[in-house]
Amino acid sequence: MKYELIKLAKFLMVPFGYLGSLARQSDSIPILMYHRVNDGIAKEISVTEADFRWQMEYLRRKGFEVISLDEAAQLAQKPGAGRKKKRVVLTFDDGYEDFFLHAYPVLCEYGYPATIYLVPGYIETGKVFWWDRDLGESRLMRWDHILSIKNSPLIKFGSHTMTHRDLDRISEEAAWWELSRSREVLHEKLGYEIRHFSYPRGIITPCAMEAASKLYQTAVSIFDGRDIYRSGEHPLVEIRRLPIQRSDGRGLFGPRLRGWLDAEGLLKKAVGRH
Repeated sequence: MKYELIKLAKFLMVPFGYLGSLARQSDSIPILMYHRVNDGIAKEISVTEADFRWQMEYLRRKGFEVISLDEAAQLAQKPGAGRKKKRVVLTFDDGYEDFFLHAYPVLCEYGYPATIYLVPGYIETGKVFWWDRDLGESRLMRWDHILSIKNSPLIKFGSHTMTHRDLDRISEEAAWWELSRSREVLHEKLGYEIRHFSYPRGIITPCAMEAASKLYQTAVSIFDGRDIYRSGEHPLVEIRRLPIQRSDGRGLFGPRLRGWLDAEGLLKKAVGRH
């Protein structure tokens, strides 16, 4: 019942989102944000396995080219590059084990690249994210999972800070440590430069943006960011993403992809949620 009500509210947003999209630049590259792909976790951040596969097939059926975040960043620096092509980027936050078990095999089947943002201070520690406390665990990928796919041409790992703290609630020194130490640990473990960063809960602060600009090539948010365009210079450390949620299912995936559910972000800001 809960998800049906959420879905109904989203459907009511669609007409207004469509009208709002008419006033926006049309050559943006959608950056999709996933967290979990797991039938057994009935939360908004966890899409079902069947819906995830359907969504990947939708992208292929509708003629989208799924590109890496590296490619999107390069296109953002080239005015007019590939303007006529429909492109999209896939990202996954937190590094849950079900990415390895359920999402990665589907990505391999379709040949779709993705960026996965890890929280190294939680990997193989038994620590539980606050939103998973009701589950009793945060089942994240182990290092052997991560290392087994680190050389895949489809996968790039990025940082989601060291311990997933809200960057607007800690000191500037602590924020710099969160961004820099996670980058160092991931570099040591993976053996390659860590170029991509994801702000926890999409919260951007001036200090965090400054740190991200010095430490990473790109940094992604959620509702507070800015679209990445194929039309020239872009602030690559405040990239907006579109959150794919369980209640989106199949009927709302297309509207989400087109930015017609952006009013959701405004509502969450109004009530102080991220």
